[in-house]
Amino acid sequence: MKRIYILIITSFAFQIGMFAQDFAFYHNGVKLENNAEINVTEYTEENDGTTSNPEYNEYFESNVVLHNESPMTINGAMTQEVILSPQSGYLSFCFGNCVLTNSFYTLETSVAPTNTTALHLTYFVPKNMYETVSAKYSVYNKLNPTVVTSVTITYVYTNNTAVNSVSTTKDFNVYQTGDLLNVKFNISENGDYSVHLYSLTGSEIYSRNLSDVNGNIKVAGLSKGIYFAKLKKGNQLIATRKVMMR
Repeated sequence: MKRIYILIITSFAFQIGMFAQDFAFYHNGVKLENNAEINVTEYTEENDGTTSNPEYNEYFESNVVLHNESPMTINGAMTQEVILSPQSGYLSFCFGNCVLTNSFYTLETSVAPTNTTALHLTYFVPKNMYETVSAKYSVYNKLNPTVVTSVTITYVYTNNTAVNSVSTTKDFNVYQTGDLLNVKFNISENGDYSVHLYSLTGSEIYSRNLSDVNGNIKVAGLSKGIYFAKLKKGNQLIATRKVMMR
């Protein structure tokens, strides 16, 4: 009995120890230190009518994702703590479920291992009503809530804030025809480009490396809902588009 008891205690302590370093935030493919602070300065103009509330027709995409780097599925909880609240627009907080809220909020979900993207953070704003907004996101394993991984995201608007790097929707356009999602691209220079498709909760559901600088990709089998398509050059985000499959 003593040996069994010792083994149970040792196993539990080992699992708690494993969970201590399991979560990590990434920004544009780069792993962040705990308690990192990042600025987001590029916004996307949206003119396709897919926003659930058409008043908020532009958005700042955080491009922050959460990875569970352990070999085990973790039941996680994440909090949003708003530091600078927007006077116009809303913060979109997706972790398992999605909420539009400018207040303190907690979401919970299970996060699978091996580089699983399990997060989507966005600031939706009416056109020409941009302002600096900041929020801190903290995640922890519910079995070990004292070990917290955090990141602070500040959406910054200045006179130098740029529209998303692809200058017009003609260069990178995402739209629905029938049951297919069309991703049309026309890139002005050669490079290591790829297209990635994410669900509203931040899960990557499709990716493809581009062998040509222009073309049209058709994606089938998508359920109804909102999706984000991202054009990348290496790990650098070039453009983001949002589309609703109806």
